[in-house]
Amino acid sequence: MLNPNDYYAYFKRGFTYFAIGQYEKAKEDARKVLEIAPPNSEVYRGAEELLLLIAVGVGGLISQPSPSPPTPTPSPTPTPSEPGFEVIFATAGLLAVAYILRRRK
Repeated sequence: MLNPNDYYAYFKRGFTYFAIGQYEKAKEDARKVLEIAPPNSEVYRGAEELLLLIAVGVGGLISQPSPSPPTPTPSPTPTPSEPGFEVIFATAGLLAVAYILRRRK
């Protein structure tokens, strides 16, 4: 038995009813939330959205089988790009090594 003033518990239960396809019970709990929750609260807005989802029939989508996934299309092979930072960095490294070796002689 729920606390008659616990609007969050009614919301959670109503959402659970919605998720398992018991839309009439979900509507009852959402309406109870609208009666007892502060109008500017997130729970109040959530109950309004839950009633809207039930009204437009979105709840029926849960019990429908999901469509098969689309066939993946092969991704195009990336084209080689012009040398960038990596080449400059490697060249600078080689020059630094050559400078150190030459300096030792």
